[in-house]
Order: sequence, then structure tokens, then C-alpha cells
Amino acid sequence: MTFTTETVHGVWYEFTGTVERGPGKNPGDEAYYLLKGTLTQHSTDADKKSLSKSREVSFKSFPQDLGAGPEKQN
Repeated sequence: MTFTTETVHGVWYEFTGTVERGPGKNPGDEAYYLLKGTLTQHSTDADKKSLSKSREVSFKSFPQDLGAGPEKQN
């Protein structure tokens, strides 16, 4: 899986990695899925010089049964 964010104030992110099955026991559990890969932060300074920093990351899914959000008001 690969994606790139929009640029905001000269900064954007690029992710390359995989979706994996995590240690969560049931589909609604925390960390049932893991998003693992490389996250790269790109930036451009005032002199138009490009900089980038990369790091290995692992994001875990949140529980699905935390309850519904606020109800819509008419």
C-alpha cells in the first residue's frame, strides 16, 4: 500500500507499507490490523530546498465498538 498526503504549509507525507493481521483476537479489537511500513516526511523551506526524513512505523487499528458518535441534530 502506498499513499501521499496533500501538501500543507510546505510539508507532505508519503507512506509505503503493508496491512497485516495484528495480535487482536476479534475484528473489533484494538490492533486486529496493523499498518506497517516506512513513513517519509517531505518539506520545502523558504529557499525552495527540499528535505526528507524517513522512519519505520506501525499503526494499529482502533476498537470498533467504542460507541456511536454524536447524533445528528436537525
